[in-house]
Amino acid sequence: MRVADASPSVDCGQSDDEIPRTSRQDCMVRISVRVDDRMQQNKTFVQVDDEDTILVMKKAVATKIGTRAEKIRLQKAGEILQNHLTLQDYEIHDKTNVELYYQ
Repeated sequence: MRVADASPSVDCGQSDDEIPRTSRQDCMVRISVRVDDRMQQNKTFVQVDDEDTILVMKKAVATKIGTRAEKIRLQKAGEILQNHLTLQDYEIHDKTNVELYYQ
């Protein structure tokens, strides 16, 4: 006999206040962000969740290009991206371009 999954279905269209904290991870969307390295003239893609912070994305970029996250600065449309804010805060979606600079 198989037991039915007792977890409630989550409507990801609800606001964060309406979604239980444990169910929010079910609403995360994996996106691919294009990172343009202005110094090396390279382009790379990183896979991140849309609710990740900029610091998490920096760590993914750093791992991919072989440097430390503290040594890079990310910008979108000339605005320096702050580590504590999320990709959603900056309206970074799938296939968004972000510029990478070294500090």
